[in-house]
Amino acid sequence: MKVRYYLIGLILIILGFLSFVSIAVLNEYSWMNITYHIILTISGFLLIALGIISMIIFLRPKNKAKPSQEEQDVDLADKLEDSAVYHAQHKKKVKDKRE
Repeated sequence: MKVRYYLIGLILIILGFLSFVSIAVLNEYSWMNITYHIILTISGFLLIALGIISMIIFLRPKNKAKPSQEEQDVDLADKLEDSAVYHAQHKKKVKDKRE
């Protein structure tokens, strides 16, 4: 899948540069005016931008760290002994043991 993004990006960038080259080639014809220059310039920039975005997607790391089951089950009050929640739970445990 990643190779597909790389190849598409490479093709889009090459087509963007060919769009700029076509301005010089088509400038020899009499029907070439400023409107065609603008259209080819915008399409060239657009193709190059899409190619760069495709390359960025190709280079982005795929694996993301997922928290393990042990980390999800840990209560924050157990970790933070200075918190008010910890002291409230600790008092409740001590009171339950006395009774």
